[in-house]
Amino acid sequence: MPTIPIEFHSHGIKKQDFSSFQTLDLETVNKEAEQENIFCILTISLPKDSIDEFIFFMQLYSSLRKAGKLSYIVGISLEGPLLSSVGGTPERGSWVPTKQEWEKIARCGSLGLRYTVLSPDAMLPGSCLSHNLKPDHPDIAWIIEMLLQHNISPALGHFQKNDPNASVECIQTVLDVAKKLGNKPFSGRILTDHVFNDMPLNFRHAWRTTEDKKARNQQFKTLQIEEWTMENLDERLGNVPAILLQSAHAGLITLCINFDGAHVDLGVCRRVVELVGSQSIIAITDRTDTNSLGGERLWRKEGTNLWYQDDGIVAAGMSSMHLQMQNMLAIGLNEKEIWDMIAFVPERILGLWQDDLINSPPDRFSYVAKNGVFSLPVDISV
Repeated sequence: MPTIPIEFHSHGIKKQDFSSFQTLDLETVNKEAEQENIFCILTISLPKDSIDEFIFFMQLYSSLRKAGKLSYIVGISLEGPLLSSVGGTPERGSWVPTKQEWEKIARCGSLGLRYTVLSPDAMLPGSCLSHNLKPDHPDIAWIIEMLLQHNISPALGHFQKNDPNASVECIQTVLDVAKKLGNKPFSGRILTDHVFNDMPLNFRHAWRTTEDKKARNQQFKTLQIEEWTMENLDERLGNVPAILLQSAHAGLITLCINFDGAHVDLGVCRRVVELVGSQSIIAITDRTDTNSLGGERLWRKEGTNLWYQDDGIVAAGMSSMHLQMQNMLAIGLNEKEIWDMIAFVPERILGLWQDDLINSPPDRFSYVAKNGVFSLPVDISV
């Protein structure tokens, strides 16, 4: 296969915490990505008082990228700052930018900022940011238009939980703005953060701890996922995940899904691929290899491959893209579906190798063991 996987959403590699961008050694990160045979986007949490330092960091990234020193770092992304729910992210990275601050962020699009995770419902009463809103803060339509005009994709996530119907209306506003600006189906201009995590749901999507996994098989059967259709997703999954999957099926949104088996159950992952199609999905790891994210210490629970904050909320994953590919093979996805989600869809969305910011690709190759045999800890049959 003439490509290698793209880590589309990751927080750290080896000892490098990407959110500590003030001291991040980009050339070391590039070397470590090359050793893993992956391209990567570095996902960063941005505190309000660090925005000018972030702009300097983006200028440095762009300069090194143009000099050919960062062939394996294909972009930068932000998780926040406009988040209705902190949901595992560093608390300092959730805040309400002014118009001037959004304009600063938007100008980073020309420097390699690829997307920013944001909550379209951040202005609703149920948002953790609602008490910080002022009359001169821009509305979501203005923000989305500003980002898209600077070639930065909004990635929708971290929703408030009090009013799913109102959140759906906010998602529709995003889609309407994108349509007004000429968004074409399957262009990938609108993304999601990790689907099913930190959003209102009508079903259980994951069994993470050792104790949870004991009840998983019986509880999973009650989901009756073989009966899920585009027409009944509102009832089965909830209004917010339903509009995301339905829009992805129509090519209006590209879903980001974690196939580590912990963020989302692998049986659920497989059904989403069946319903939506691999052409509208990107596989992500949400990984970091170090027990720190944006200066906050993380810890592990026994029996999981996840990092947790002190309050017990999942902060990040710790599985590699290679493990995700093994899981995809194990649940019966074919090679086309797998390579769509780990490489070809993100390549298409990022427009890699097509503009002067991005260098010519290095030699690329597939290293997938075609005859590999993988085992799963649980039964994913329906």
